[in-house]
Amino acid sequence: MPRTILFLTVPHFPITVERAINRKLLHRPVVLVPTASPRARCISVSDEAAQWGVRYGMTLPDAQRACRDLDILFPNPSLYGRASSAIRKLVDPYTPLIEPNRSGQIYLDLTGCHRLSGPPVDVAETIRMSLNRQLRLPAEAGIAVNKLVSRVAAFSAKDEGLVEVSNGEEEPFMAPHRSWILPAADRKVRSLLTELNLRYVRQVRDVNIEQLLAAFGLTALKLNRQARGIDPTPVLPPENPPEMRIIEELPSDSVEYDILLATTRRMTYEGMANLHGINRAPKRLQLTIFYSDGQVGNAIHTLRAPTDLTAIWLDVSGDLFVRAFTRRVRVRRIELLFTRFAPAERQLNLWETVPLTPVLPTVKPPPSVLEAPEYSGDVTLYETDANGYYIPLPTQKLTVNSCS
Repeated sequence: MPRTILFLTVPHFPITVERAINRKLLHRPVVLVPTASPRARCISVSDEAAQWGVRYGMTLPDAQRACRDLDILFPNPSLYGRASSAIRKLVDPYTPLIEPNRSGQIYLDLTGCHRLSGPPVDVAETIRMSLNRQLRLPAEAGIAVNKLVSRVAAFSAKDEGLVEVSNGEEEPFMAPHRSWILPAADRKVRSLLTELNLRYVRQVRDVNIEQLLAAFGLTALKLNRQARGIDPTPVLPPENPPEMRIIEELPSDSVEYDILLATTRRMTYEGMANLHGINRAPKRLQLTIFYSDGQVGNAIHTLRAPTDLTAIWLDVSGDLFVRAFTRRVRVRRIELLFTRFAPAERQLNLWETVPLTPVLPTVKPPPSVLEAPEYSGDVTLYETDANGYYIPLPTQKLTVNSCS
């Protein structure tokens, strides 16, 4: 049975979510930047801003020069997280195989679910209508037999909103698209594709596999397979990795640097004490500061290897606090998140402890001459001393003819 994969995407997800709660941003040129620094680059650009020449990765001053009437937004991770959870909750009833890709993007494996949910096209339209009506999030969808083609189909559905690629039509559907849409085309491979003038998927498909191997190495096998619309990867639900979260709700909102830093260090010490109790060493620490005006400051640090040394994590948490606490606004809550655990290493004893027990000498008793039926020769007789040890006597000549 061929698979049925549905890919849903909310275009310009952060900006679309912001527009859902602030309708004044509709049909306005909007960009999302991480900070207000002149070196900050646009990480999300609306279609209206793109019409003015604003592009992804453009610096904020250049974007403002390209569009004088530009609305500037800053990231709101908590809002985007709630929106992603709402999307997941809305699509859960249709299939148990759901794989989130990025923010606002999700795969659904509808194979064998047509009796329960109906035809895939109807399911896609129902989900799109529900997202628009309940969450005010317009979505685009693609349906195909694998994840790769369904993703490309969704990004091609800007006007229709939904594109379905029938089984067997993957190769001709992929042919006219740009070669950079292939997952194997990272920055290095994309540069080499441009250098070789392989700008379209059909050109990559038509190149002999030996020539691709000579230019791209083993990556050529992926390029050739993806250019033909072949993608056997399954839809895998996300795993919930273990984590330890320490939350401190301040008694009163505070902007005192020393108090907030001391609170952060105390939380770090408590978290490491708990991890010592379960013999776990973290590799990553995330610090989140919640301001009283609803804004959030965030900083993350990942070590090269997991460690359970409290002193190291105290230094890390102090650095994270300096990076996250960038506003002179009162802080309401501080949150620490330890992740990526490994078993903690323990120092072994340098010398093995051996119990000191006395070892007493043992003496094998002499064989009895009476065990043999006949014996003739020299015999050494023994007697025992006061401690029970055998003492040999002078050798004597003895002849025994019978044991009786």
